[in-house]
Amino acid sequence: MLINSCIKEPPPQHIQANILGITVDDPAYVQTNDVGSTYSLVFSEQVDATAVAPIFSLSPGATISPASGEPQDFSSPVTYTVRSESGNEREFTVQLIGNITLIFDFEDWVVTNPFAAEGRPDIEVPQMADPLWASTNYGVATGLGQINFGQYPSLDEYSTKPTQDSHSGNYAAQLTTIHGGSIIGVTRIPFIPGNLFRGNYAFSLSDPSGSLQFGIPHPSNLGIPIKFKGFYKYQPGEVFYGEGEVIDDNRIDEFNLYAVFFKVAKGELGAAEFLNGHSIRNEQHADYSKVVATAILPDNTAKDSYTAFDLDFEYLQEVDFEANDYKLTIVALSSKEGASYQVAPGSTLIIDDLEIVTDLFGN
Repeated sequence: MLINSCIKEPPPQHIQANILGITVDDPAYVQTNDVGSTYSLVFSEQVDATAVAPIFSLSPGATISPASGEPQDFSSPVTYTVRSESGNEREFTVQLIGNITLIFDFEDWVVTNPFAAEGRPDIEVPQMADPLWASTNYGVATGLGQINFGQYPSLDEYSTKPTQDSHSGNYAAQLTTIHGGSIIGVTRIPFIPGNLFRGNYAFSLSDPSGSLQFGIPHPSNLGIPIKFKGFYKYQPGEVFYGEGEVIDDNRIDEFNLYAVFFKVAKGELGAAEFLNGHSIRNEQHADYSKVVATAILPDNTAKDSYTAFDLDFEYLQEVDFEANDYKLTIVALSSKEGASYQVAPGSTLIIDDLEIVTDLFGN
């Protein structure tokens, strides 16, 4: 008599050690921003940084230390270690932003390596120290690294970076349109405009415009935006490339600089809502109905020296903080038609001392 036996193999263990989301049970908490392995907990006002208890969502089977929901002292950034079910470990940095500012001097920059947790080479990426400012520098590092067969850009080669050519203080933000190239398996990206915006960059080489998540929470205690002001200078590149990368001697590059105030759903649903490169200036897009007010610089031509601007927000809808939550973004772009790659490489926009002025409900 033959007896067949079957020994069941244990199911494979999960190897991912990722943070999928973070929330905080505090009425002042508004959202979490992430850049690479650094997460920023954003609050609408100052909170007790010595006892903040983030609640983490993790990869299936993963654990985290310090434990989820355990109060920590965020007077300085806290390092968390996520361990996968299979034993893989990754470290993440979590920091706290205790309030949202509306005055921007572009003095503080940092150099990061968003790829460090993935075991990638030592890549240096410039970014604003305030993590509520975003740019596509993360995508520039990835894209140019592939285009140049593993040779990543130096700090001076990024499209968005600090400059000492400032209006005041030591630094300003410099945005320059640079050459791109062809990436295997991805649509050709011939040019990359310099950009800086209030929001988040969700890296996607296949949809660059969709990668731009515009908007930072704007709670009612910050007031209603009424003015957007600051200083800029602009020099267009010498050779303009039109449709199909064909040189067009009759066109001169221009930049974009504007602010948009828009409504989102209240609570957690609204925290996940953004405008993106497809919708923010496209009146035909369904999401454009969220736009409440805009302040758009009309003169996008060359300026050799710093030029002041002072724009009123133009309102399209009434503001109702009882019915909606709101977000605010500032967008700066060195080539305004960068999404269609109709640009002049070398076009450079420098911005400094920006400010959003608000009406604190008559106070």
